[in-house]
Amino acid sequence: MRKLLIAATLFTCSYMNTFAQNSPIVPSVQVTGEAHISIVPDYATLTLGAETKDSNAEKSKKQNDQIISKALQILKKAGIADKHIQTQRLNLNKRRDYETKEDYFVTNQTVVVDLHHLDKYDALMADLIAAGVNVIHGIEFKSTKTAEQEAEIRKQAMLDAQKKATDYANALNQQIGKAIHISDQPVQMVRPMVYAMKATEGYMDTTIAEGEIKITNIVQVTFELK
Repeated sequence: MRKLLIAATLFTCSYMNTFAQNSPIVPSVQVTGEAHISIVPDYATLTLGAETKDSNAEKSKKQNDQIISKALQILKKAGIADKHIQTQRLNLNKRRDYETKEDYFVTNQTVVVDLHHLDKYDALMADLIAAGVNVIHGIEFKSTKTAEQEAEIRKQAMLDAQKKATDYANALNQQIGKAIHISDQPVQMVRPMVYAMKATEGYMDTTIAEGEIKITNIVQVTFELK
């Protein structure tokens, strides 16, 4: 058995050496291509909700339901379609005030909304806060053109890599051939966001600046040299 194992190992090493000798090294150049683009958001995803507290669980839940019901009516009145409104979660937790030694119940409901008319944001948020919405988990600005721009930025990154490779080859009085290896990094996307906050005594500053969505793509390409 041991002799067979040694023989198999020697055969494998011999094969690899022969393969390496018969596989010529292809002259090549490896470069990194990079492209950036900024696009203006045309809609936003709002994650907001209500938090209510009461010594009675049923009352806490009822108060919360009333706020969310009013909020949904406001969203629909603003022309937001049902498919762009989703109740994400509902939590009811029992807690204790260790100073008074009394228990109470906290109800949280969260609603996710896609707002496709950013010019309505300020008025909409003012109405929602007036209705009792007192928690904003986040506002993420997005674009319906993201997929289209991602495809374009990949092309631009490849062209950047090709130009760099051509510059290196020209410096050596050579030319580049076909691409023999491509390694792509995930597209990086930085979106402007408004982070979680709570309304204080029914007041919240609702002014926003949507800014720009920055998209970056990086690709490594190996070209033949000839």
